[in-house]
Amino acid sequence: MLNLADDDEAENNRQSNLLAECLKRIQDQSFQMMRSIELVDLNATLDRAVDILKELRTSALAPRTYYELFMKILDHLRNLEDFFMNLNAQGTPMVQIYEQVQATNHVLPRLYLLITAGSCFIRSKEAPANVVLSDLLEMSKGIQHPLRGLFLRSYLSYATKDKLPDSGNAYLEGESGSVQDSIDFIVENFVEANSLWVRMHTKNSTNKKKRERERKDLRILVGMNLVRLSELEGIDSYVYKRDVLPRILDQVVACKDVIAQSYLMDCLIQAFPDKFQVDSLPIFLNSLPQLKGKVKVRVILENLMKRLGKYEEEEKSAIEMDEAVFFQLKDSANQLITERPSMSLLDIVLLQCSLLEFCSRMYSHRLDFVEICLEGATQAVVIKSTGTPLAEEVTDAIKRLLLAPLNSLAIRAAFSDKFVMLLRNLPWSSRAEVGRQFLQFVLGTDTTLNDPETMEKLLTMLAALIMEEPGNDDKEKSDENGKIEMLESDQNLLVKLLRKIPLEETDDAFEVLVVARKHFGRGGEKRIKFTLVPLVYIALELCRKAKAIEIEALKPKSSPVFDAFEGNLSEKEGEVEEGKSEESAEKSKIIPSPTHSDEKDGVGSEIDAQKNEPDEISEKGGESSESEYDESGEESADDDVPVPNSISAVSPLRIGSRKIFQFVHETVTAMAPLYPLLSLKLFLQSAVAADRAGFVPIAYEFISQACIIYEDEITEAKQQISATVLFCGTLTGCRNFPDNDWEALCTKTAQYCAKLLKKSDQCRAVSLCSHLFWGGE
Repeated sequence: MLNLADDDEAENNRQSNLLAECLKRIQDQSFQMMRSIELVDLNATLDRAVDILKELRTSALAPRTYYELFMKILDHLRNLEDFFMNLNAQGTPMVQIYEQVQATNHVLPRLYLLITAGSCFIRSKEAPANVVLSDLLEMSKGIQHPLRGLFLRSYLSYATKDKLPDSGNAYLEGESGSVQDSIDFIVENFVEANSLWVRMHTKNSTNKKKRERERKDLRILVGMNLVRLSELEGIDSYVYKRDVLPRILDQVVACKDVIAQSYLMDCLIQAFPDKFQVDSLPIFLNSLPQLKGKVKVRVILENLMKRLGKYEEEEKSAIEMDEAVFFQLKDSANQLITERPSMSLLDIVLLQCSLLEFCSRMYSHRLDFVEICLEGATQAVVIKSTGTPLAEEVTDAIKRLLLAPLNSLAIRAAFSDKFVMLLRNLPWSSRAEVGRQFLQFVLGTDTTLNDPETMEKLLTMLAALIMEEPGNDDKEKSDENGKIEMLESDQNLLVKLLRKIPLEETDDAFEVLVVARKHFGRGGEKRIKFTLVPLVYIALELCRKAKAIEIEALKPKSSPVFDAFEGNLSEKEGEVEEGKSEESAEKSKIIPSPTHSDEKDGVGSEIDAQKNEPDEISEKGGESSESEYDESGEESADDDVPVPNSISAVSPLRIGSRKIFQFVHETVTAMAPLYPLLSLKLFLQSAVAADRAGFVPIAYEFISQACIIYEDEITEAKQQISATVLFCGTLTGCRNFPDNDWEALCTKTAQYCAKLLKKSDQCRAVSLCSHLFWGGE
């Protein structure tokens, strides 16, 4: 490697020295030429010009160095052109100058001078432009050395670029020629230049990489001819499709050179207007299978689709591009994959990705087009991967493919079965990356999740964020800070989805929450504390809305009796009325079993009627009078206020507020073994919500479950202190318990406070608990 670097440095130094010597001689000769120009001596000027142009005959310079020399000489040829025009203005016929330069002995300088004089000849209009151009083309064939001939053709294109017959210029008048003459001139010059460029492939064949690098350095000299064609105003879409593109493609295919075909096909895409590309798309696509096998046709198609996409964006048309364009591109891609079995999986996926990105821009609402692209990539992955792990480059390409339709389809992309099938071919970590970006995009839109099917498909797609990879034990995972922070960030993103659930339609919202709980419950110990807690609070909010709907539906339009009943039921947020019966009966401490068996999916189960409840509460809780609760568990109304007939009407909701409280109970119960203190807090918070909704038995059950957790799971002193404070706060917030139940709960709380480990903690807790008995009075 060191020897190669030294050789390159030595070669660069040698080239620099050779170029410096050439430039010094050119400077001396140019000075003499300028003196001859000042003396208006045509013969002396041509002699000095020939001496300058002789430097281009060298074979010692590398192409890059030769290009620097060529650009320096080009400046002096501009001075010579100005001199010719001045002579013509002073009366010297241009045909005389044109014939005199042809008397030069050396071929290469003679042709450069001839092109310079020919340019002036056209400007003088002493001869038709098409005749002079045709003569220059024929004369330029005299140089067949690849490097020298290529630069000569480049100078011919440069010198005549503003003198071609074209629409709107002076060279189209009379017999000077037509636009077709200009097309023929440029195309023929392009064909000759490309042939010379390809022939450089056989020169200096000892170092292939160096030769290819030199050729790529000179590709602009060939591509400039296509730029000249695109600048002709007289070429419209029809002319391009009929006369220009077929001739160019014939030359590109015929040259059978990988470098030339790759570059020139890209030039055709970039040089000509977008509308030309759309109108001539079938012709262009039909030529792709004819290219050499090593040509990266995938890159050509990608560039074409990007160009077509920009065209549609610039046009800002409200009408989508013709569907035929998509099918033409799809068929071309499929043909390419079929005819090139050696095509790598990476190229196939990238090709489908480009087609999908094009589809997302042009046909933003066509999910079927997206599925076609996803299916093609999935089939390629299944066939090519043969069960082996995917390379990192392929994985990145698939991720790009999956995220491509986000801007156009958003959450609808997850509805595609093909999307999920392709996602499953990725490693678990890559699925998580796709899910993370997908989730961030969805959260940034105004998407609403009001359908359980939508939530089911979305969370299925996000499985890599919700749960650990199957077969990996969550507990065995490393607790590195970075992984923990990423896990917390992912779960926080997931729970933000819950705010996308509109709670106005309570039935639909509940079904969506059931689906969310099913998926979140699979998250394992590390995840559910982030996902299920917000789920519980959303469910409690849904309970309030459902209860409000139920009360509003049962309320007559004008009923003083019902108004009095409702006022009695919720007076001061459900304060317990005085004068209720002292008699008590055995009261159920459980929430009725769910009516829909499918709610057992996910976490949680039916509330068990045989749960071991605290003894004190069991003894006190069974003393409530039958007059205080009706058969449905609702607190009965005062005898002085008759209950309207409508109160027994069927609820307008399929899923009532009682059912939602059951859902909350199941969810928190499932969390209790893993997070006892957190579950205790949730039970107490749910108890307050149930009490305010008028479900006193349900509120009592929630507090009972909190007591069970306290007695069985809370063993640390600090947690016990926090729990007693929570019990006191919860009971302070409840308003609807009958006296006997209230006393039982307060007494049990006082016992917990009195049994704390430290005397100081006992004193503070009992002091706090004493307010419960004072408030009860």
